[in-house]
Amino acid sequence: MESFKELSWFVGAFRASNPDSMCVLERHDSEHFKRMFLGFAACKYGFTFCRPILFVDGTFLKSTHNGCLLSACAKDGNQGLYPLCLAIVDSENYDNWYWFMEQLKDFLEDGRVLVFVSDRHDGLLQAIKQIFPSSPHSHCLVHLKENLKKRFGGLDNSKKKYLVNLFNLCAYAPTVREFEKLLNKLKKEGGVKVAAFLDTLDNQHWCHAYFPGKRYGELSSNLVECFNNWIKKERSLPITLLFDKIRLKIMEQMSARRSASMKWKGVICPIMEKKFKGLFNVSKTWAISRSSDDLYDVRCDPSRGGKNLNDYVDHYYSVDAFHNTYSKSINPIPTIWKDVSVGSDANVLLPPLCNKRPPGRPRTERIPSTGVKSRKITCGRCGQVGRHNRVRCKEPLQH
Repeated sequence: MESFKELSWFVGAFRASNPDSMCVLERHDSEHFKRMFLGFAACKYGFTFCRPILFVDGTFLKSTHNGCLLSACAKDGNQGLYPLCLAIVDSENYDNWYWFMEQLKDFLEDGRVLVFVSDRHDGLLQAIKQIFPSSPHSHCLVHLKENLKKRFGGLDNSKKKYLVNLFNLCAYAPTVREFEKLLNKLKKEGGVKVAAFLDTLDNQHWCHAYFPGKRYGELSSNLVECFNNWIKKERSLPITLLFDKIRLKIMEQMSARRSASMKWKGVICPIMEKKFKGLFNVSKTWAISRSSDDLYDVRCDPSRGGKNLNDYVDHYYSVDAFHNTYSKSINPIPTIWKDVSVGSDANVLLPPLCNKRPPGRPRTERIPSTGVKSRKITCGRCGQVGRHNRVRCKEPLQH
């Protein structure tokens, strides 16, 4: 209750200390909290030096009034998590996703064509299509594979593993011809249920061969799952403290990465440089000539060996772009002049109308998808297989 009383103050203080950032607070006519969007100007500026891909997702909150946190994240040039904006709403539905996408569009003002990566939540699919009609939308490959596993029925594990791998090959197939060949094989060997599931998928949303945009090899939304895990403790906090702690966390991360990158000596970000080195050694003498859309001539030409292959790497992976990504700062919110009577005037904000947490112990972990196996722990003290280890073992030892 007290946290909602302070939220109006937080909005004003945030806008004053971060004037170019975006903070939208909506309330019902009855002055009860409805939803709130927070976007950081420093992150918006830095995003222009990141690949134009946004990973979006929603996760549940664990505080007294429940609710849902929606977020949009990107990746920096060193493959690091780069939170861009977030919102708290009452639930993950079409209305809230539509509103979130509206705020995101107003916030970004990015002239680039964005690519979205997410799960297949109906409300999210519709919202992206309506607010960003020209943006390609990639459905998370990990979620698709988990949905595929539900169609396997009584198949043995080796057969299941084979079919999932075949589905993976379909997703990464570089040409339409190769994709269709692998897809037909998967339908034939997977059976009626698998074939029916594959027919429900629009090829342009999940496979390389048909995808209309540039994904830079990003086929899953695991990044935003990492963000949800990164703020796991904060999701239990009251709303004002939750927003402020996440702001503080992002602020500190930006500062830490800015300092760390000053020690880098190379041209390419370290993680990507390591990844590219192996590819460079194999392909540095290749000469490629295009024959048609699906056919290329690849020859080894030793005379090409003297070229600097860093010149062929996208600028988004460069150290220079990384420095620009973290060149701005999220400003602190001073509280020394905070009015002790905050929340006592006519602008007081009331808690959500009907979003109280149900009785019982609140869930802290997400419900796993069908087919996801939890790792079994074997206690090193008593030898039993269960949910405890040597440190937490309370079983009497047999002599």
